[in-house]
Amino acid sequence: QRRPPTPSNRGCAGQLPAGLHRLSSVFGSFTDEEIEMTRMAVQFELEDLSMRPDPEPLLTEMIHEAAYRENTVGFRRFCPSENIAKIDREVLHAYLRNYYTPDRMVLAGVGVEHDHLVECARKYLLGSQPAWGSETAVDVDRSVAQYTGGIVKLERDMSNVSLGPTAFPELTHIMIGLESCSFLEADFIPFAVLNMMMGGGGSFSAGGPGKGMFTRLYLNVLNRHHWMYNATAYHHSYEDTGLLCIHASADPRQVSALR
Repeated sequence: QRRPPTPSNRGCAGQLPAGLHRLSSVFGSFTDEEIEMTRMAVQFELEDLSMRPDPEPLLTEMIHEAAYRENTVGFRRFCPSENIAKIDREVLHAYLRNYYTPDRMVLAGVGVEHDHLVECARKYLLGSQPAWGSETAVDVDRSVAQYTGGIVKLERDMSNVSLGPTAFPELTHIMIGLESCSFLEADFIPFAVLNMMMGGGGSFSAGGPGKGMFTRLYLNVLNRHHWMYNATAYHHSYEDTGLLCIHASADPRQVSALR
């Protein structure tokens, strides 16, 4: 799963019971007002995503969709706009009932006594009736990620999107991905080192002089080709698969050279 929900609480060690009690009530009954406000927030986020000059979140979705066509981590992480109105309290409770089961959860604590943590967990997390009822959960899909490979394209007009009088530069963005390994395999560390060595970034770095300037993508790509706007490596790793990606951006007239 990509970015699973992880409710957390920070406080003094003596406040552990109160903290766990709050965590136990994070997923409540979901009022109509809460659901409607969340629908509006999701719609706004989707509109913001479509107008954002930085396409990295959208490219990440597209590279997963291309690499794992119609399975596991290849499914959309962002809610399609046509589904927003369909999500109600029953849908949310069904999701929680099927996926928020004890065998799919972990509880971690730092700076607390183990026995005290277990005692509080039993008191506040076990035995209580969940808001979504006590119906039996269905058997969820436990498929292993299958790398398929493929191409996903999107054409988008950004000429009317700007934060000021000057329009954003017209750019072509390309992201390529190669199957790597899961974080449980021995090759995970070499892939992590490779990702750091590839590095990269934008032609202008706001992080200060020298940040990442000696990585391979800076030395061999950005420093040698003035028309390159961005070249950055990413490594996404999961329990059963991994994806090593390179994102490159340049003027549309340089697409043939960018490839």
